[in-house]
Amino acid sequence: MIWVERILTGLLALTVLGLALEASQGGKVSGLMAAWMRLADTPAVFASSWLALTVGLLACWLSLIAASALTRWLVDRPSAQPLLSVILALPHAALALGLLLFFDAGGVAVRWAMALGLIDAPPDYLFPRDSLGLGTLIILLIKETAFFTLMALPLARQLPRQSIQTMGAQCGWSRASTWQRLAWPQILMKLKPAVLIVVVFGVTNLEVALVLGPDQPQFIAVRLAALLSDADPLARAASALGLLLLLIVTAGLWGLIGVLLKRPRFWMVPIMPRKGALLVTLAPLILSVVALVIWSLALRYPMTAAWPIWQVPAGYQWHALVRLVGQTAWLGGVVSLLSVASAILVLERLMRHSKPHVTWVWWALLWLPQLPLTAGLLYLWVVLGFSPNWWAVVLGHWLIATPYALITLSEAWFDRDRRLDSLARQCGLSAGAALWHLWIPRHAGSIAVALAVSFSVSVALYTQTWLLGGGRVETLALELVSFATADRRAAALSGLAMTLLPLTVFAMALAFVANRGRNRLGLRGGGYAQVY
Repeated sequence: MIWVERILTGLLALTVLGLALEASQGGKVSGLMAAWMRLADTPAVFASSWLALTVGLLACWLSLIAASALTRWLVDRPSAQPLLSVILALPHAALALGLLLFFDAGGVAVRWAMALGLIDAPPDYLFPRDSLGLGTLIILLIKETAFFTLMALPLARQLPRQSIQTMGAQCGWSRASTWQRLAWPQILMKLKPAVLIVVVFGVTNLEVALVLGPDQPQFIAVRLAALLSDADPLARAASALGLLLLLIVTAGLWGLIGVLLKRPRFWMVPIMPRKGALLVTLAPLILSVVALVIWSLALRYPMTAAWPIWQVPAGYQWHALVRLVGQTAWLGGVVSLLSVASAILVLERLMRHSKPHVTWVWWALLWLPQLPLTAGLLYLWVVLGFSPNWWAVVLGHWLIATPYALITLSEAWFDRDRRLDSLARQCGLSAGAALWHLWIPRHAGSIAVALAVSFSVSVALYTQTWLLGGGRVETLALELVSFATADRRAAALSGLAMTLLPLTVFAMALAFVANRGRNRLGLRGGGYAQVY
């Protein structure tokens, strides 16, 4: 374990200690008991916990089914991989808002149905803010399917697929059945880190639950966040205790998932047609974006009209939007540069120590629920004498964006021929000179994609921005969640900008990768120089 990882391990331990001190109100047993009684008296806290656990696990299972079908279809189509990256770059909160604006009782779908004469009045129903959490489930399904597919494709391409198909044909199985019986279980066992990330996020996410979650019962993260921002010290202690219990439940989920992934048959993953996987993934995504565009440009939208009365945003709205976009882009740019630079230095250090793998510390930053991690970090920040500010937000974003940058860069970085390191040393290049003149130019394409990934992660983060910034650091994510149930047009403008911002950065990164060294095979990862 290198020194940076030791520091992070200590930081994680201190965040848990901070939560424990907050829950016990200074290390007192009586304070801990009082916090437990306050937490137990919180209305529907157990129903909220059960709802979050059910939706998170079900979303993970359905995403694995859809990802299996998409991976089987895309394994021989590398050109489709950028589309998955684009879907993954779309923020959860923006898609959640789009789904709300399209399907709720006053949404686009109801207005279209009334304009066509299919219904006479808005129906009395609750969706997507329904008590079963189906709206939240749909958003998690879209994003997690893209994430699983993107992680599974490199693993699938390493398998001897021709031999697997031959074996399946000898057994009389179809191609889809052969994939599901022989190929996918091997991939699934290697997806354990990704499955843990997805389960933890699904169970503990805050921004999607705030936009799409039901009012009764609320998701457990919403309940605990409300207690955490309460002025009553006992309520904050109850929230800290709840966050500690959430960490314990998360540890239990780690163990359970580790056991299940060693026995893939227990997951009971049925075969889904490719068209079905595309339908459940792309259809809600497209409808969400359509709703964001319509409500962003709507001056007035009568219930019986198919389309609104259009008007571009007013000058003051443009001014506020440009200011928020600038602040969000500046924060994302700083975080992405710091994250990718940190990831490069860590990867080089690991290569010099002959440890070509991402260690558990970085995965732990993604496996831990964001709300407890951020709340513990805030407690430490305040104990050190600081108040919530922009630098605290940068630190919180860096802790989440850096592991994603490491994951994005690690495959290409660890795949290089170690003999090249020896050759660089023989030429008299120091480690820093070799990094700057050889490895960074060689991996410039991967670095551009890592910058885009880190930027999109920073743009989408709500919990860290809200808690560590104390509401003083305004970003598109905060604006969207604040106006989601108050001002549809303001929320839609923020959601559309929040969607287009990472897409623009991803488009620039992919264009750079496509055009980099177009006429130089060596810069594109192939060929050998011949020296005479």
